[in-house]
Amino acid sequence: MTQEQFAARCQLAGLDISRSTLGQIEARLRYVSDEELIILASLLGFTADQLYPEEILKRHRAKKLKPKSGKSR
Repeated sequence: MTQEQFAARCQLAGLDISRSTLGQIEARLRYVSDEELIILASLLGFTADQLYPEEILKRHRAKKLKPKSGKSR
């Protein structure tokens, strides 16, 4: 599907987004809001988690696995 076709699908789903904005998102030049992420994922047949770049998911998983160091009282 082209960016133009996907932008049209977004418009039909109520997400006001242009082809150039989709290009900026693909190039990681523009951030996506939570609401946009959910709509984009849905239109592509994915979950929101599946749209995150793998390196971000790896960093997040690594942070979750690290034990928190706390000060004893």
